[in-house]
Amino acid sequence: MITAKDLMSRSYLAVDVKETVSKLIGKMKQKNITFALVFQGNKYKGLLDKRFLLTSRIDAHKMKVNNVLKKRSKAKTQFFVPKLNKDTVLDQICRLMATSNSRALPVIEGNSVQGVVTTKKVLASIRNSYRGLKAGQILKKTLVSALENEQIGKVIEKMHSQKIDKMPIVNKLGQLVGITTINDIMKQFHRFSRTAQKLKTKGNRTKAPNRDSGESQDMLKLPIINLMTPTRLCITAGLKTPVPEIIDLMTNENISNVIITEKLKPIGIITTKDLLEEYSK
Repeated sequence: MITAKDLMSRSYLAVDVKETVSKLIGKMKQKNITFALVFQGNKYKGLLDKRFLLTSRIDAHKMKVNNVLKKRSKAKTQFFVPKLNKDTVLDQICRLMATSNSRALPVIEGNSVQGVVTTKKVLASIRNSYRGLKAGQILKKTLVSALENEQIGKVIEKMHSQKIDKMPIVNKLGQLVGITTINDIMKQFHRFSRTAQKLKTKGNRTKAPNRDSGESQDMLKLPIINLMTPTRLCITAGLKTPVPEIIDLMTNENISNVIITEKLKPIGIITTKDLLEEYSK
C-alpha cells in the first residue's frame, strides 16, 4: 500500500512570513515551481500556491506573506491546505488534493515538516490504474472558453466566477487558438490589487510591466490573445487518447491540464484534479 512516506520529497521552497509577496513570486519563478511552504522561524504556518496570489487583492511589492495567509483564511472562498502524515494512504491523498485543489500537501510529524507530496508524484503512482480507459470516458463535457478578442479583465472575471484557473481561447469559428492560465496573467500583472479589485470599473488603468508612467495603458482592456499560450504550444489530445498517455503528458511537460479537441475545436479539458477525484471515488 502506497503512503505519503513513499511519495514525499524533502526538497521544497521555504519562505518566511516577513518576506514580501513579490519576493516570493520571484523565488517561485526562479525555481519554476508553483507553491511554497511558509514558516515563522522554524514553525510551519501554511502553504501558498501561485493562483491564490492573483485573487488576494494585494500590492505584491508591499504586502508580507503572513498577511496573505491571514487574508486567505478570512476570505469568502474557503482556503485550506490539509496536512498529511507519513501513513496517509494514496486514495486519501488524492481526495485531499482534489478537494483542496492544492498541487502539493505537506507531510507533518509532530510540529515538524518532513517533506511534501506533489501532484506530479501522485499522478505517476495512479497512472497504471487508468489502463484501458480513453479520454472520452472520463471527460467532463462542460467547457468554459473565451473568444480571442475578449478583454483580459472580462476573462479574469469569468475565471473568478467559474472558479477555474485556466481557459481555452477560441476564434469566432470555435477553433482552438490557445489557452490562458492564472500563471500567464501573473507574468504580466505585478500589482494584483489593481487587477482584482477594479475589474468592473470602467476606464481603470493598470501600468504595463516594465513601462514608464508615460507609457501606461489599460491592460485590462487589451484582448486576451495578448496573454495566452498559442495553439502550437498547447498540449492537446483526442477523445480516444489513452488516459495513461494523458498522465504522461502532464508529468513529462509539467502541466496540470490537457485540452481535448475534436476537429480543431476544444470540447473539454482533463485536469489533474479530475484524475485525482476519479481515482479517489
